[in-house]
Amino acid sequence: MIIIPVEKSIDWRKPPMATIALVICNVALFVWFSIQDNSLHTRALQQYEAQALPAMEIPAYEIYLQRRVRLQGSSDAELLLEIKEAQEEGNARWVSNYMLYDLDFVAYLVKDGPFFWHEDEYRSWLEKRQQINDRYLVYISGFAYGLLPGDTHLSDFATYQFLHADWWHLLGNMIFLFVIGFTVERALGAMRFVLAYLLCGMLSGQFYTLFSAEELVPLVGASGSISGLMGMYVALFGLQRIRFFYHFAIYFGYFSAPALAVLPVWLGKELIEFVFTRSSNVAFLAHIGGLLGGAGLVALFGKSYLQVKEDFHEVTEDESDEIFRNEYDIALKALARMEFANARERFRVLHQKYPSSFDILQHCYHLEKLLPSSETFAQVFTEMIDTCIKRGDLTILMQVYREGTTLSDKATTIDSSVATKVLYACIRQGELKDAELVFSHLRQQATPEMAREGCLLLVEAFKQRQQTMKVNQYQGVLKALP
Repeated sequence: MIIIPVEKSIDWRKPPMATIALVICNVALFVWFSIQDNSLHTRALQQYEAQALPAMEIPAYEIYLQRRVRLQGSSDAELLLEIKEAQEEGNARWVSNYMLYDLDFVAYLVKDGPFFWHEDEYRSWLEKRQQINDRYLVYISGFAYGLLPGDTHLSDFATYQFLHADWWHLLGNMIFLFVIGFTVERALGAMRFVLAYLLCGMLSGQFYTLFSAEELVPLVGASGSISGLMGMYVALFGLQRIRFFYHFAIYFGYFSAPALAVLPVWLGKELIEFVFTRSSNVAFLAHIGGLLGGAGLVALFGKSYLQVKEDFHEVTEDESDEIFRNEYDIALKALARMEFANARERFRVLHQKYPSSFDILQHCYHLEKLLPSSETFAQVFTEMIDTCIKRGDLTILMQVYREGTTLSDKATTIDSSVATKVLYACIRQGELKDAELVFSHLRQQATPEMAREGCLLLVEAFKQRQQTMKVNQYQGVLKALP
């Protein structure tokens, strides 16, 4: 099961440079160490096989695994079965790889080797193993810079975070680092983000070591640090509801929940997987330590050093566009289902949030004109008129004006000042036929002063066009006005 917070989207105008730098650093170190490790591994394995150590160790390794199965349950039962199958198929090198790097097994043989071999055989085995270890194994990145719980050095708690076992291990961690990292970086700033990343990894390593104090299998990978960032992510949002992506078996989708409510879900998931899949070589304890460490750092220092930047919770332009598209889509679907009351309310809310959107205003107008007697219709009608005049869109202006005046004859009378605005707009754009239509409405509804002013404007407009008959007509109308 995967649950990933996806509340924030990336603002590529301000890219997460620290996150990108960490990803590049991890990839570069992996490539660098892979070249070196492959060479060391090849020489170590050649010497290991040349000295006939696999044949000497395999009986003891089977006993060692059986002992672990009895003491720790079935965590190594699957590995024991795979080794037996490999032996039957003659795949000795696969088994040799396991034994060569299993330092817990080596430590077991150092202690109990005399029970398996004569003293001379034991001393010879010990000398050969020591040579392989000193010449090759100690220089392989996992052993040189990884975190060995049974042999820890302070620097290992930082360096293990930048090592990975293979390409898939690296790829999975870098995807999660980028998805989670850019939001935490945006919240804290680049420098504090990098420090928090390293601290989370160190706390994760400490927690893992606490429960695996005697193990000599190196812990490598950024997953503990990334788990820490996930713990910080939900702690930064607190009880605010945010969006999460989930994937379980063949099911996937999104859900919203209080951010911190997901933290116990993550912890429970890691704990269950630790109990039931301990042979998977996944450091579930490190993940748990990272989650607790990241959330704990925010709890302790969230109001001081790790204080969230002021603009963190502000909605970016990209996020605003996505929110708008989602809300607009919901309103359109309500309209398509002919749920007019629902659609009217949704478009009203959208218009309040996005007053500059002409498309939203048009939807509001068309829905409000279904109830022309309402006060809201008169308001939206007036706003449509004003907006069309500002846009210089005379076609839609006259369409709306004609509809509005027709509907107002059956309902509430529209303010005559609206007709005056439309008259001015028609005359400015030289559409005198439309201006005459508007004046006829203005003459019926407006005060004598407003009607006289409108008539004077028409007379002047027709004079400029040298349309004498129209000039005489409206001069006569002017004389007839009270």
